[in-house]
Amino acid sequence: MLAGTLFGASLTLATAWLTGRGLWRRAEWPLQFALGAAVLAHLVFALGWLGALHAGAFAGLAAALAAFSVWRAGWRAEAGAAWPRPSACWLLFLPLAAFLIVHATGPAVQPDEITYHLGLVREWLAGGRFPQRAGFYESMPQMAEMLFAYAAAFGGAPAAKLVHLGFLAALVALIARMAAGGRGMAAAALVAASPVVMTAAASAYNDVMLALYAVALYRSLERGENGRAGLLAGACYAVKMTGGVFALGALLWLLFRRERPWRFVAGALVFPAPWLVRNAWLAGNPFAPFLNAWFPNEHFHASTEAMLRHNLATYGVHGFDRLTHTLFGGGVLGGHVGVGFVLAPLALWGLWRTERRAARPLVLAAVMAALPWLANAGVRFLIPALPFVALALPAPVVWPAAVAQVAALAWTPPVGSWSLRGWRARPQPGEPEVIAMLNRHTRTGERVLDFITAPRLYIHSLPMTPWGYAPADRAAAALVKAHEAAPGLMYNLRADWHTERVRQLRLVVAEPGPAPLNVQELSFEGVERCRFTATRHVTETPLAFDRNPTTGWSTWAPARAGDGITVNCPEPFESTGLRAMIALAWTGMKLRVEGDGRVLNHDPGYTPEPPLNWRPAAISAVRREGFRWILIRDGGGGYGAVAADFLARPRDWGLQRTASAGNVYLWRVP
Repeated sequence: MLAGTLFGASLTLATAWLTGRGLWRRAEWPLQFALGAAVLAHLVFALGWLGALHAGAFAGLAAALAAFSVWRAGWRAEAGAAWPRPSACWLLFLPLAAFLIVHATGPAVQPDEITYHLGLVREWLAGGRFPQRAGFYESMPQMAEMLFAYAAAFGGAPAAKLVHLGFLAALVALIARMAAGGRGMAAAALVAASPVVMTAAASAYNDVMLALYAVALYRSLERGENGRAGLLAGACYAVKMTGGVFALGALLWLLFRRERPWRFVAGALVFPAPWLVRNAWLAGNPFAPFLNAWFPNEHFHASTEAMLRHNLATYGVHGFDRLTHTLFGGGVLGGHVGVGFVLAPLALWGLWRTERRAARPLVLAAVMAALPWLANAGVRFLIPALPFVALALPAPVVWPAAVAQVAALAWTPPVGSWSLRGWRARPQPGEPEVIAMLNRHTRTGERVLDFITAPRLYIHSLPMTPWGYAPADRAAAALVKAHEAAPGLMYNLRADWHTERVRQLRLVVAEPGPAPLNVQELSFEGVERCRFTATRHVTETPLAFDRNPTTGWSTWAPARAGDGITVNCPEPFESTGLRAMIALAWTGMKLRVEGDGRVLNHDPGYTPEPPLNWRPAAISAVRREGFRWILIRDGGGGYGAVAADFLARPRDWGLQRTASAGNVYLWRVP
């Protein structure tokens, strides 16, 4: 097993470097590696669309790229591209390297790697191609996952983890080359010994990879190679959407220096293009799963996106606590940068002096790299900024900071903080009983309505979270409405008028509202074979005519004037009124009914709908969305209250309790 792991990782890393060596002969090897890894990842992406995601195709690709490297660059390294000579200083990194290799070769256990970074890879390799499915993580750029798939085909999940660790090695080497004397070594040690960097690097994440591309982009601009800098800037986005800030920052820098940016811009479009085209085709939004308000589509709900942005912006940690958690840990923000970065503000010291002018672009790069952290408070989002901070520190500061950083590794952070502990890798992910329960009772590919974010890497069914998939979002909304049935939840709308002969009726918002418009049911006296459409989420319009009060059509965002449903009938019919059931109506809601372009009723009446037992109807909605299982955790607020209702009234819901693991329950949808 270990031999396969080492082979898979070594083949991936070596192929990436050989590819870059053939494309950029006179560059430093970390730059060659970065460019080659981006090219290799996108070749794997092409293989995925051809249905050739398997070890045989990958081995053939490795042979072809190695031959290309020898043809283009020969057997001997170009001047400036040679590997550094062994130095006694590098011996200081050996204990840290050994520690990280121990954890990287262990099982995948970290939250994101077992849910989507490697969960998706497992699905791809099992099927040999990408599933034609629009989902939150499926829509993100996946350059890192392409490399993980290449390595995992030979060595499993640990090989993918070692690939990410290889990016830390390249990052450390590049940082050490970018500062004179021993200052580069100290800056590299300061970054490499950061607890959040160590944990991410030894896991199948993409944050250290993004940091390498950010620094490689900076280095390329220093070398004046704007075309290749553009390629690396595009790779930043292909690794992680937040990497787009580096392309923007580099473009602004070129414009500030009055350099022609055309080669840079052309290069920057190369690697993002496949992901933008894929999302435009599959999801109707090139920037999916975000910017859904700008690119309305059927696969992502704007309200879910807004909820995620709100939660991720702070993680519930504010003010001085956010600073202390970021520096020293606290178990909420996902790691900490380490005590050495307490001295980070000293990077600003002496910037006005002539001898410190070289630090000014580094400080600007650090600020630009830290911008995504304002949108997502997770400390991982600061990793790309750390190399620039370390390089900007003056020599009298960076050495004490590095020493303090390394010494603090012996200190145990607060309970729950994201960090590596001990010289043994964790043997298994958390809650192994949940994994066993799912694999025992569910079949391969079965949809599971997942309220706990199940470890997709280790299960053969398909868990779908409400915030990740529109079908799961609709199913969850139906369950919540049935659980929260109470006076004031539903209102009956009645609009009457004198007999009119029309072919089209529209129920629309007259004035903008602070909440979404939710039309659960809509009926009128007309003819059959009418067509339904809406201003948003057209595919969900039939849910307003299915006679199920827990489902309906929604704007999934604050309603705008003119939002609503339109009914077009093939023949004129006589109409005297319209009835609708509205959920979660806001105070002062104003709707109107139009017929063939003229207003038929500008002030419908509302009456509260008495709360009924809508639980069976909600389960019917879950079944219609394709879910045969519900995985949910009892306790706490939010969906935990729905889980408690399942336990209290299973007959009303019509669910079959199949198994449990602690307070996690698996319910069968009959």
